[in-house]
Amino acid sequence: MWKLFIMFSLLFANKTATLHPVYVSVAEIEYKAQKQSLEIGLKIFSDDLSDALSREAGQPVEIGTDQEYKDATILLQKYIKKHFLLYADGKNVEYNYVGRELVRQDFFAVWVYFEAKNINSIKSLYVKNTILQELFATQNNVINFRCNGKTRRASLYAHRPSAEFELE
Repeated sequence: MWKLFIMFSLLFANKTATLHPVYVSVAEIEYKAQKQSLEIGLKIFSDDLSDALSREAGQPVEIGTDQEYKDATILLQKYIKKHFLLYADGKNVEYNYVGRELVRQDFFAVWVYFEAKNINSIKSLYVKNTILQELFATQNNVINFRCNGKTRRASLYAHRPSAEFELE
């Protein structure tokens, strides 16, 4: 009887675990002093990103598929600029779209790349990242900021969507 109880418990536990997926994005930000630039890479799962873009557009938006929405790149850029804000030393950082790639072996993640130029020096970086938080209450947006050989990290949630990195 105990064996049967344990088998059903494990089966039920496994089924309920799949009902609570993890929602996460990753932002890789690196300050390149020699180039006086910030290089930014955002990793977002394509199905979640499609849901967010569909909500913004008011119609189904495919991204990274054969049926990709015709203005997907424009919509993607607008969405990210709305939800991903950077301030270096208290000044708004304008960044430009570089490109994107679909990484199928990484659960269909989309990497989106940006670059901010003319960043002569940096003493602090403020990051606000609300990507996908309008869809998922448990969305975790991980920030990895590299500068001067050191990496600083933060996990951003709806209740704390921003972080500031002070440099020495």
